[in-house]
Amino acid sequence: MSRWRHSLGARVVLALSLAAAAVAALQYGVDRRDRQRRAGAVRAAGAGVERATAPSPLQALGFALQPSALPVLLASRLQALAPDVAPVVQVLADGSVALRRPAPVLQAPAATGRGNRVGILLPSTELDRLGPAVRGTLVELLAALVLDRPVAADRVQLVDVGAGSFGLGPVLAWVP
Repeated sequence: MSRWRHSLGARVVLALSLAAAAVAALQYGVDRRDRQRRAGAVRAAGAGVERATAPSPLQALGFALQPSALPVLLASRLQALAPDVAPVVQVLADGSVALRRPAPVLQAPAATGRGNRVGILLPSTELDRLGPAVRGTLVELLAALVLDRPVAADRVQLVDVGAGSFGLGPVLAWVP
């Protein structure tokens, strides 16, 4: 009988020791994972430098758009723009862009420095119906094409696009 008591006590002590070691190992693992997550969050929030940003849809064009001193024309159809309007960039419904008419190749430096009239084709005939991705791309295009801040309403002309109930003002206010 005494052998059984020693054996039972030894087993209980051994089981409690193993349980305590397992709890300590799990706690160490959880603390380590939490420290790594906090360190990653601090790095990401740092100075905003490592903040993840979506690539600009304008990079798909493969060239930088040159600002123009002339008004930017907004239309929904390429036929609504005069043949001398170039470049013409189309904003697709998903917010991506496509070049519909390239800028003319200069034979000599431009004398006036005013640039060309630039056209932007939108997927809708009303500004109110533009989705968030299209509005974001439109704001990026206007930021690249118009140097003045804030962008004045006379710097953008609506050709066959309606201003809708909100007008052009809210769109121009978002141009950084």
